[in-house]
Amino acid sequence: MSLLAAGCARQDPQPGAAEVRQRMAQFAEASGQSDMALAMFAQAAEARPNDPEAQAGYARALARSGNLVMAEQVVAGAMQRSPRDITLIRTRASIHLMGGNAEQALADYEAVLASRPSDLAALNGRGVALDLLGRHREAQSAYLTARSVAPTDMRTINNLAMSYIIEGRASEAVALLEGIARAPGAPPRALVNLAIANAALGDPSAAQRLLGSSISPEELNALVRDLRTVPPG
Repeated sequence: MSLLAAGCARQDPQPGAAEVRQRMAQFAEASGQSDMALAMFAQAAEARPNDPEAQAGYARALARSGNLVMAEQVVAGAMQRSPRDITLIRTRASIHLMGGNAEQALADYEAVLASRPSDLAALNGRGVALDLLGRHREAQSAYLTARSVAPTDMRTINNLAMSYIIEGRASEAVALLEGIARAPGAPPRALVNLAIANAALGDPSAAQRLLGSSISPEELNALVRDLRTVPPG
């Protein structure tokens, strides 16, 4: 029986128990306990079949675990009850992205932005979808709009930098990343992207100094080569 079968789901006996379970699941996932986290997200979704956030959380956890088919099924079931819920649409879009369905993801992100033009996650998601479709200038416009909403958001800066690298504008990526890659609290991704940008500029020694022995020159060259195979717009 499906966890989310209509009318058959077990309801939480205590108000707020599902929310507590979701927070515990998020903590477990952040701690690297992905199996436990997935089970907790499933329990929260089973207990709250009509709660879009609980269903979206479970679907995202399934997608992160690699089960995209079941993640799509969970979202589809939840959207039968809440077809216009922004959280569900955004979650479906991210699942489409993970599955390589950039066109479908783009349609969902644009649906979110039609009612929430400053939605940071949707702006970044739209940019990633456009980059995957080779429409880099449009992607960069989405990231720049996201930066106007949250100028210091690391995800947006990294996405914009990668878009520049893919389009062959590595010098602009370096200029963008230099100021943040070594800042306190910067994600490791920023330093890796700065190294990739330097390698794309033809300066592998600078790239290697940034990464040390964490990545070989061959691996770095392969990353740059793979980026350059993204279809042009």
